[in-house]
Amino acid sequence: MSVKQVSQRTTVVRTAEDDICLAVISAVAEARGVRPTELDAPLYDAVDPDALQRLFPCDGQESGADVSVQFTWAGCSVSVYGPGHVSVDSESTR
Repeated sequence: MSVKQVSQRTTVVRTAEDDICLAVISAVAEARGVRPTELDAPLYDAVDPDALQRLFPCDGQESGADVSVQFTWAGCSVSVYGPGHVSVDSESTR
């Protein structure tokens, strides 16, 4: 997984083996400048993790190519799209 931060946007591109929920958690933590365990709310408060897994599976299936999901979590706007790209715009200043 590679992480790139441009101004207030953090983008994560997961590999085929990476879990999409872990990619979201990592990207949001990076954008907030905290450890993943320090995020103030569980991911399931913003989105159904099981549904996210079905839309963006990590088992090499082709699902997710034409799908995008947007939600707000932990003070960030999160976009998940393509086969496993995660973009996070921080709504708070660091």
